[in-house]
Amino acid sequence: MTILSERRVHSPYGLKGGKPGKRCVNRLVRGKSKRTLNSKVNLRARSGDHILILTPGGGGHGKAD
Repeated sequence: MTILSERRVHSPYGLKGGKPGKRCVNRLVRGKSKRTLNSKVNLRARSGDHILILTPGGGGHGKAD
């Protein structure tokens, strides 16, 4: 399997005083072990593996009241 993703190191930026969004996380769960994957990775998944892709949230716009 291959993942080509972004926003794993730098958060999505906010505009006009808005806060940055959340960064994304790619994770491989194999049995009882969990491993965080890089933003660009190619690996052979095994039967029973779970791939978690926690997508980034967008940055805010304007200051919160």
